[in-house]
Amino acid sequence: DGKTWPYIFPGTSSYWSQAGAALKYLKDNGARKGTKVAFLFYDNPAGREGLPMVEAIAQKEGYALRTIAVQPPGLEMEPQVSEIARDFKADWVVASLFGGAAPRAIRELKRAGYPMNRVLSFVYGSGDADVEAAGWDNAQGYLGLQSATLGRNHPVIQEIVKMYRDEGKE
Repeated sequence: DGKTWPYIFPGTSSYWSQAGAALKYLKDNGARKGTKVAFLFYDNPAGREGLPMVEAIAQKEGYALRTIAVQPPGLEMEPQVSEIARDFKADWVVASLFGGAAPRAIRELKRAGYPMNRVLSFVYGSGDADVEAAGWDNAQGYLGLQSATLGRNHPVIQEIVKMYRDEGKE
């Protein structure tokens, strides 16, 4: 209730910000011009939402990008994983998957021998349930974005505190 608790709000990340954060992580961890990046996404509007940002950054950085769609319900992924691991030989996989597709991708990539520390998932494919469904041993090294943070020491929280203090409120 915004009237009762005007200072409590979800500060969630968008698919675009997750795409930006994922590709920044790749760059910070050695991705350079020519690096092969596979964007594995659930083929629906939510899964495709980060695609424009991934494409823009890949073009700017000179990455070789291959976009690979997973058809709903995402239970068959062997062709996509084969394309990533054997045909394209991706250096990195960025995944925008959710539901049963995320643990399926983990298992299939592991089975194909793809290094899990080169797979970075958006938030909805990187929860405990995804890792548990994939199997702990399969998911070792699997990377995931999370958009939650705690504490009062973040700039946006400090701006809100200052705004209330300036207005003479607690």
